[in-house]
Amino acid sequence: MSSKPKSPEMTDQSEDHVGLKVLREISTNTEEPSVDIIAVHGLNSNHQITWCKEEEDGASSCWLTSDLPEFVSIKHGRIMTYGYQSDLCTQNILDEANFEIAAVRFLEEIRAKRKKESVGPIVFLCHSIGGLLVEKALWMANHDKKFIQIAHSARLVVRIAMPDHRI
Repeated sequence: MSSKPKSPEMTDQSEDHVGLKVLREISTNTEEPSVDIIAVHGLNSNHQITWCKEEEDGASSCWLTSDLPEFVSIKHGRIMTYGYQSDLCTQNILDEANFEIAAVRFLEEIRAKRKKESVGPIVFLCHSIGGLLVEKALWMANHDKKFIQIAHSARLVVRIAMPDHRI
């Protein structure tokens, strides 16, 4: 049984898909508390594959910005995605050392982004191995003064299709 090969966009692990990307900024005309929602994709993926869908007209629609705010009544929250090298071929993300490096990079990017704004709660939306990456990062944040504010700000981790074991 042969499977159809993935198109280049489906496996794109380029620099465009790596790092913390803001999809929707915080509304500045409100005094309501703001939340940061950070979506983390899974294995052999990127944020477009995991969090976006192709419409009938061929356009791409990201449900994180189009549907999520209404669904969970988040009017003033910032929505971000975090991309990392999640493939097994060029960089084995499942290798413990590579996984720890990815977790530290994740924490550094969150810390840099949140340093500029007031610190509100964080909600993590995780798919597959992305959930293990978030768990590893939060464990590390709880044990490192440099990142402790991230651990204290974490309010919810939503796990979608996440493996039930550690790397």
